[in-house]
Amino acid sequence: AFAGCGFDGTLVLAEGLEHIGRYAFSYCKNLQTVNLPSSLQSIGNSAFQYCKSLEKIEIPAGIDEIGPYTFMGCAAMRAVLLPKSVTSVGFNAFKTCYAMKYVFYSGNEREWGQIDFEEGNEAFFADDVTIQYGASAIGALPAPESENGNIFTRILAFFQSLFARLLSIFRR
Repeated sequence: AFAGCGFDGTLVLAEGLEHIGRYAFSYCKNLQTVNLPSSLQSIGNSAFQYCKSLEKIEIPAGIDEIGPYTFMGCAAMRAVLLPKSVTSVGFNAFKTCYAMKYVFYSGNEREWGQIDFEEGNEAFFADDVTIQYGASAIGALPAPESENGNIFTRILAFFQSLFARLLSIFRR
């Protein structure tokens, strides 16, 4: 519906909204922040794909699945809040989110371990990612330039993962 639109800054979606369709806001390259309503029940595949300026997202409680490609290509995404209702993160849902540094999770470490992270979500498991358990919102984030690490460590992790997958295929 709004794919490729010129949204700048913050997009506030109205309370009462229950579903965001596939590709709804994909390629909105200047979109920095999205406020999702607590009434939201589902986010369509690729809904925010390639929103290159999107810096953070708070997924509301009640969402149980983040579908394939939902936030793929959100290269500026530094932080995400996942509710403990999330049971699966689909294929490449957060692929190439190289800036990811902070994960805020409303559940505990045991519940985190039960989430089914499909292939292509390495951003959550990079060495320099901090996971805060029991979180209800994304806290204050430091300025990007003050963070340790850089995009090259993320790219290296991606290629290491790709190499490991290829090696396992050739071993079959």
